[in-house]
Amino acid sequence: MSGRLGILGAFNRPRTLNPLHQSNSNCVQDAANVSNSARYSKLERELNNLKEENAKLRSELDDSQTALKQLIRENSHEKFDERRINQLKFQLIQLERQIAILNEALGCRQDAVLEVENAMTWLADKLRSYTAADTKGQMILIARGDLTSMIELLESARIKLFKALEGTGKNTVGKDLIFMNPFLGGKYKQNEPLSLLDISLQRMDYINLRHVAQLESKLCQLYKELIRVHEHIQNVKPKSLSVGHMNSAEKDRSETMLLKACVMLKDVSDDLMVLSLLCPSSPWPVLKRPLNKQVSIDRVIAALPALPRSKQEEVTHIIEASLQTCNHRHLLLTKQITMLKEELAFHTSVYDLEMQYMQVLFDAVRKGYGEFETSARLLICKPLKDILDAYKHLENSASEDAFREFLLIVKSNEEQLISVVETLDSQNFDSDETGAMAFSKFGEEFMGKINSLVRKCQMKEILH
Repeated sequence: MSGRLGILGAFNRPRTLNPLHQSNSNCVQDAANVSNSARYSKLERELNNLKEENAKLRSELDDSQTALKQLIRENSHEKFDERRINQLKFQLIQLERQIAILNEALGCRQDAVLEVENAMTWLADKLRSYTAADTKGQMILIARGDLTSMIELLESARIKLFKALEGTGKNTVGKDLIFMNPFLGGKYKQNEPLSLLDISLQRMDYINLRHVAQLESKLCQLYKELIRVHEHIQNVKPKSLSVGHMNSAEKDRSETMLLKACVMLKDVSDDLMVLSLLCPSSPWPVLKRPLNKQVSIDRVIAALPALPRSKQEEVTHIIEASLQTCNHRHLLLTKQITMLKEELAFHTSVYDLEMQYMQVLFDAVRKGYGEFETSARLLICKPLKDILDAYKHLENSASEDAFREFLLIVKSNEEQLISVVETLDSQNFDSDETGAMAFSKFGEEFMGKINSLVRKCQMKEILH
């Protein structure tokens, strides 16, 4: 009876506790709703944070692109070397970003491969433990839990390996190349992404041959324009090249031709620069012999400790690459020193020419001033001295002969004195005449000699 009552009580208990059970279910549902709302709020906050971060990254990207464009185009009249250096900086920035992405991809792939290797090692050890057990017959019993753990481990390693391979593919790690010059065609013209890996692998499908033909046409036009400039310079008289003696029409024509040639040369240089950056090739031959015979690959390897056979080839390759880099660096430094010596010799010759120029000018000034003193002595000092001597003689003697002699001296020097008075009289010049023309005739002669010497020195500088 007690058992029946117990059973009946068990059956009747849910009915008596139904309201309590319903209240518990309502509490659970409310807790689930609160949990869902909290999760939704958290996801919404994360989404807002990601949107803000995305906007910030987009702004940084726009700023970087603007800075790069400014780096390339900020000065249209910069020198070719400076423009090429800016282009190289821009290319190196992109290569550094590509190398960073490749390093990260290789690191992810290495971690995935290491995870798979650990999983396979654990699985191999586990299976060896089963085969080594003292079990008779061809069948081996494996616990369900062990088999489940094996499957889960292998599936986890497979998923990680798949994600690593998917995230380190060419389309994923290949960074798009940014062009600042519309010269190239191919993929770039078809709005297809061109990565730095395409350039590193020497793929030429992104280069449009029609644009290369246009570059050849530009070079031909530039060559013709330079020939015209050369013929124009040859036809111009040498005297007209000096300052102040060139006809305005000839000067305008020369400036127009030179400006046109410079614009064409800048256009062609930009295209060639971009082409040389995308298809790099060393302008010097391969250095088969080291510049320093004392440092060779054999001597470097002999100085190293004993290496395993698996590492010998890799170490030899690294040493060869390092020595080649050092040899090329030494070659570049040698060429740079040679160019600096040539530039020093050029500047020395220019300074010598300037010293000769200044020496000739100083000699001309000394000579002109000496001639001016001699002329002033003959035209001014000598007649005045003769007149003063005759006047003193007349004052001392007061004779008729002395007076007659005084008058004769004045009469003989009358023309010279009149010429001096007319030359030195400021009323014969306009009010806007400069002070350099006060001694009209002497100044003209002196300045004429200076101008002739200046033109002669300029012709020497042009011929030099």
